[in-house]
Amino acid sequence: MAKPLSELLKKVSPEVQAQATAKAAEILTEMTLAELRQSKNVKQEDLAKALNVSQP
Repeated sequence: MAKPLSELLKKVSPEVQAQATAKAAEILTEMTLAELRQSKNVKQEDLAKALNVSQP
């Protein structure tokens, strides 16, 4: 039988949970920036130049 998520999370170390939370926040921030950029019709390249950063 399947276990509830809350029960499984009890077995995950706080360190791993913190890393997962940080990664989720990073993904959400990136999505928000991309959505904002698209809504203003700004190319990624133009935004990078304005912020004085290079594209990877």
